[in-house]
Amino acid sequence: MLNTLPCEIILDVAERVRLLGHRRSFSQLCSRVKAVLVPLLYRTVTFRAASEWALNVLDIDAFLLSQSHLQSISNLQHTRHLGIQAQIHIARFNRCAHYSIFRTSGLTQIPSTLGSSDEAKAHRQFLDDISDQMQMVFACLKENSLLSFQWVLGTCLSPGILDTNGYLCRHQRSLNRLSLITDGSCPEAGGALNGLSELLSLKTIEWEGIQQPAEIDSLQRCIRRNSSHLTTLSIGLVSSAAAPDLVENIFEQPSGVFHSSALPALSSLTLYKAPFPQTLHLGSRWRCGSLRALSLRNCPNQLRFLKSLSRSKDTLQLKLFEF
Repeated sequence: MLNTLPCEIILDVAERVRLLGHRRSFSQLCSRVKAVLVPLLYRTVTFRAASEWALNVLDIDAFLLSQSHLQSISNLQHTRHLGIQAQIHIARFNRCAHYSIFRTSGLTQIPSTLGSSDEAKAHRQFLDDISDQMQMVFACLKENSLLSFQWVLGTCLSPGILDTNGYLCRHQRSLNRLSLITDGSCPEAGGALNGLSELLSLKTIEWEGIQQPAEIDSLQRCIRRNSSHLTTLSIGLVSSAAAPDLVENIFEQPSGVFHSSALPALSSLTLYKAPFPQTLHLGSRWRCGSLRALSLRNCPNQLRFLKSLSRSKDTLQLKLFEF
């Protein structure tokens, strides 16, 4: 019977099965069902680190070893949403090997002073190890096919992903959603993110853990280059002192006059520890008609902003407000 069912019906049934494990079980019913469901099964792929103490040990090797090289390429050609994740339970910051008490093989087992050559070497090897694994995945993807990329390791990004010559910047320029949770506490942070502004189709930018000047600069340039079509913006700073002018720079008004025309399509704005200027008023071009969700968390001078917003001539039509 399954061999005679139209593909559309098989896909419709599979899409109603919410759990991925159940979908995989469904795909094993027969070879035809499996062939039909492969694009759906691999549309979203997430690789994980099983332990917070070994964030460079992703399950990429296990995935690639479970099938032939040609099969891996064939399956990942269907991937449109790629995620790299790890649990964040034990520690939110200080997650990079730069701070870790553990050392990769070949390094001294005696803890050394932060910033010493051993620390720098451990950090470099940690990120290079992740980078090698990521490149194996990238080699299987179809060019300009990814729609979203998620990095939720809580560490620095490894080289070759979002730096100037990184894979995503050169080969996945159709990305419309980028979600990052990085370790802004690491002094090496931000060095592999200078290619962000090369992504010109982003509609959603979500980034938590921003601290270093290089990160802030990369973020601002990326926002400016995607300003006309950016619909969702979520920014989380480690410290409000890290970027005192960030909000002003986003809305292009160093004088304290805010103009929402800087982000005309914005429908969702989330700010964490992003300071507003002490003195501000909303410009005559401020239009909030597209804004549907607003979340302000521990942002200095956020009350001043809300008071100014309440006096705006444009009526707010929020569906979500967090304060």
